[in-house]
Amino acid sequence: MKQVVGVAGATIGLLVLAGCATSTETVSSPSPAAKSSSADSMQSDLHEVPATRAPTVSLKAIPDSTTGWNIHIATKKWTWTPEDTGGAVEPNSGHGHLYVNGEKITRIYGPWYFLSEEEAASGNEISVTLNANDHSPWAVDSQGISAETVLPPPATASGTPSSSPAQTD
Repeated sequence: MKQVVGVAGATIGLLVLAGCATSTETVSSPSPAAKSSSADSMQSDLHEVPATRAPTVSLKAIPDSTTGWNIHIATKKWTWTPEDTGGAVEPNSGHGHLYVNGEKITRIYGPWYFLSEEEAASGNEISVTLNANDHSPWAVDSQGISAETVLPPPATASGTPSSSPAQTD
């Protein structure tokens, strides 16, 4: 009898796991950070900072000479601390989260990132948020600190960009 119960229990457990693996949860929010369902964005508390001391961020997307885009993330009053990810929250430091059309694609640990055409296949709107070491977004007046831009057309076959770089101010 124990063997039958064990097999039945294992079968039920597999069915439950299979059901969990196929379900997705979508959270509606204007913030790209709230749309991510990854484990590292489970903490949703904002880390408020006064506007006078808040870091700033801007994006520039430059078509790469062969494929994809070189993304430049310019910051002020900010320190990139990849070595502290998952650690204690320190003022105006941490990492970024990069989104394409509102879907998180990666963490950012410095001012440059190569965005492949495959990563950008879902759309052309990119954004980055500044996040504390615990992955929670930094914010001013409950608004996450972020920047957005639209990708310019990719480089032509000759390697020359087909238009000027996109940039936010």
